[in-house]
Amino acid sequence: FDLALIKTFATGSSTPLVSGSSVTFTITVFNQGTLTASGIQLVDYIPTGLTLNDPSWTLSGSMAFKTLSGTLAP
Repeated sequence: FDLALIKTFATGSSTPLVSGSSVTFTITVFNQGTLTASGIQLVDYIPTGLTLNDPSWTLSGSMAFKTLSGTLAP
């Protein structure tokens, strides 16, 4: 497998960002390879001053983790 990720502002997110605002991102993972992928773990970095507000992610220090369920076909 060969995974690629695109992270964009979700529809309706306001820009430019200002202190205290809530931001939602859309993360899309693509399998560009020839094998089915499983056990995919996403890692995102939370910059200083920002707060993770999504219970489906696990925060450890400044890194957020999320394991995708199922498989991702090519």
